[in-house]
Amino acid sequence: LGHDFAAIGGDEAKTGWIESVVDLNSGAELAGLKTAAELADLDELLFTFDDTVRIRGTAEAVYDYLYRADLWPERLPHVASLHLVEDEPGLQVMEMDTKAPDGSTHTTKSVRIGFPRRKIVYKQTVLPNAMAAHTGSW
Repeated sequence: LGHDFAAIGGDEAKTGWIESVVDLNSGAELAGLKTAAELADLDELLFTFDDTVRIRGTAEAVYDYLYRADLWPERLPHVASLHLVEDEPGLQVMEMDTKAPDGSTHTTKSVRIGFPRRKIVYKQTVLPNAMAAHTGSW
């Protein structure tokens, strides 16, 4: 695993800091790769599905409903709370507390990218305990 980088202005202190962060991240990446490679049968762990719901309405209205995650606590009974940050249009970072049927809650964090009138893709970066990864699209 090799990395090439340079600090702006060639600052040695910044270069040293970058090098230590790259080394730390590389160790974590290699450990994750090792774990994934040692799994017996990845296909047994992968669960993929899709669902279709027919809606009488425009694509724009559906997109807006899904995109406006900031309103989900008011709209969806299983969403206990949601914090949304959108520093760049179309790029959202959200932290959501979800209510389980037993009354407990769990926190997830996701990054979402919106492609207006077409789709929203997401990846959870903090997951429920039962999952190793969670990605999807609407």
